[in-house]
Amino acid sequence: MKYATIALLAVSISAAAPAIANDARYGLTDEVIAQLSPAELAQIRVIRDGNDGEGRIKRRIAILIERALKDDKHH
Repeated sequence: MKYATIALLAVSISAAAPAIANDARYGLTDEVIAQLSPAELAQIRVIRDGNDGEGRIKRRIAILIERALKDDKHH
């Protein structure tokens, strides 16, 4: 069940934000996407769909990824 949910979320993000979801420059590899929570993935979608500048998008995503990886180590 967990993997199916992750796969659906990754596909959802890929469909909504292909420029980010498939771009290693943003650090969003499949491995990282799999570690993000649904709320974090939703935030990435909102950031991508918004009118933020590219630098701001990268910074916000970097923060989300750092938080996700830190939380993962504590669980």
